[in-house]
Order: sequence, then structure tokens, then C-alpha cells
Amino acid sequence: MNYIQVPGNEIVKSGDTCVIHVSDTQRYIFKVVPNGEIQTKFGQIKSEDLLNHKYGVKFQCKRGWVLPLRLTPELWTQLLPHRTQILYQADISMILLQLDIKPGSIIVESGTGSGSLSHALIRACRPNGFLYTFEVNEFRAKEVQNEFVEHGYGDLVRVTNRNVCDLGFGDDLIDKADACLLDLPQTWSAIEHAHKILKPHGSRLCTFSPCVEQVKQNVAKMIELKMKDIVTLETLLQPYEIKAHDLRLWDESTLDGLTAIDKKRFENLEGTLESNRRSTGDSKSKNCEESTNLEAGNKNESSDCGIDDRILTDTKVSLHSQNESSDCGDNDSKALQRALTDPKAPFQSHMLPKKSYAYAKHYNESVSHSGYLTFATKRP
Repeated sequence: MNYIQVPGNEIVKSGDTCVIHVSDTQRYIFKVVPNGEIQTKFGQIKSEDLLNHKYGVKFQCKRGWVLPLRLTPELWTQLLPHRTQILYQADISMILLQLDIKPGSIIVESGTGSGSLSHALIRACRPNGFLYTFEVNEFRAKEVQNEFVEHGYGDLVRVTNRNVCDLGFGDDLIDKADACLLDLPQTWSAIEHAHKILKPHGSRLCTFSPCVEQVKQNVAKMIELKMKDIVTLETLLQPYEIKAHDLRLWDESTLDGLTAIDKKRFENLEGTLESNRRSTGDSKSKNCEESTNLEAGNKNESSDCGIDDRILTDTKVSLHSQNESSDCGDNDSKALQRALTDPKAPFQSHMLPKKSYAYAKHYNESVSHSGYLTFATKRP
């Protein structure tokens, strides 16, 4: 399916490769061919039923509905058949930004693999750019070439089965590339070959390495070739979960949203809380008197024992203050909780108006490391 010309791909046609979206965790690649079918948890889908159906519109199955989606590089990255380890969107987006890929760019890639990055590079350089990609494994080179043709990228890419570490990229590409990307086991051995094919004025080089030891060798080779603007980046994603939560408003402004009866109940609740505070205050006064008498009685004892009166007094006052705040807070909290939860209370929490607040919470899962991206610029 050609998903470069978006206006011409509004409906499903014979030969298209589309994505069947069942849920956020269930998506399937489906090629629309005669007598083709796919099984989902909502039932069977046949190619004949999908023909002329609009992309992005619900398709009704026997036990539910699914969404046929137009294939994109992002969806292809998530669903492609893994013949090798691949780059994902976090690293791909950084590569496109740092290499300044734009329509008309000439790009050279070594280490095609499963074609995840290649699809994004082709889409970024279309319609008049071109991608030269090199793969050392003959089987993988043929498979990814077939996928490019199926997806409509056949005229924008050339796949070559070649070991660039030993043989280089060929004389026909010298000083022609705007950008070059190396994703190889021994990247540093191909940097000199990549340097030859880059245009002399401001072209960019990117290497992908899984560990710092390889990064050091890459950087040393770049410095040897007098490349400029050398920088190494690591892209890590921290996903957040966004939720909305309704909170009960508890201040004087809430009275504006209450009826006359509710306001009276609210005042009764305030009276209950105030009464509780007064009773707590009387109790605190009694405790204070007992504490004063206790201090007076202990003062002589401490003098006999040689203890500094100021230290003992400060310690007791500190403990007494902590007990005061704890008692007051606990009693207030219990009274409020009882007033808001007890069905027999004069005022209940559901009478308060609500306001919705959005909050973000990051997932507890650890962020995985993919690799290090090292960028450099070739200058005369």
C-alpha cells in the first residue's frame, strides 16, 4: 500500500497493507488480498468485507467493532516482524532532528535490519529525496526490499547487500550524502568510509552504539577525521498517566452553590466543629495546669540531680506543644470525618459542590536503555 500519497488512500483497496486496531494492546498487520481473512476476539474479518471501507471508521464484526487504520512508520515500528533489534520512536525522532532530514535530503544508512528507521527516513525526505540503505545479510536485504515495494516506497529507496565496514559505500556516493547513519556491531570501522560520502559543507553523521566503550572508539575516530560538533545523546522516555478526579470544595465560597436548607446544615456542622474545638481547648487548659504543677514538682528534683532547669523546661514545653497540636488535629479530623460520613449527621459530603482536577502520575515501570546516539558534522 502506498501511504505516501495520503489523499489517495482514504478507502481500503485490494493489495493494501493495513492495521486492524482491536484495542490499545491488540493491533494486527493485515494484507488485503483475495480470500484473505484474519481472526480477532470480535470475530472473523474477510478481505472482501473491508474493500472500499474508509480508513479510521468503525468496522462492525459479529461481537464488536474494530478500526482499520492506514499504515504509518510509527505503526510499522510497533508491529513489524523483528528480524533484528530495532530503533523505536524516541531514538528515531532524535535522529531525524539532529540529522536535519527534510524533503530532498540524500540519506545513506548502514544496518537496515528490519527497516524500522528506514521507513521514517523515507517519509521525511520525500517526495524528491532518496535513501541508500546497506544490509550485510542477504536474506534481510531481500525481505526489507519487498516490504518497501509493498508500502509504496520502491521509488525512494535502494537496498544493497554489502559489508560497508570492509568494502565501503561505493564510489558513486562520494560527496553526495546530506546525512549518514551507522547502526553496526563495529561502527568505528565504517566511520572513515562514511566520511568520504558526506558532502563537505555541514553534512551530518550519526552512529548508534549500545555501550559507552563503543562510543569512546567512535568519538576517537571522529576526532581523528577532524569532524566538528561531536555530541552523544541518550533518549529516555518517562510515561505519565493523566487522570481527572473530582474533589469536594471545602471553603466559604462553597456556600454560593448551596441551597438555603444546605446552608443551614452547613452552619450546624460549623457549630459542631466549634463546640468540639472549645471542648478540646478546655481539656488543653486542664492539661496545661497539670503540666505546670508537674514541672514545679520536678524542678526541685532536677536541681538536686544537677540538671539544668532550662533544658528540662524546654523539653517539657516542646512535648506539651506536640501533644496539643496532635490532640487538636485528631479531634478536628475525627469530628469532620464523622460529620461527613455519618448518615445521621446534619450535613453530608455529597451536599458539597465538586470540582474536577487533572493530575499526572508516572508509571512505576523502569525506563529501559536502548543505546547512545553520537552526532558529528563534516566541515572543510
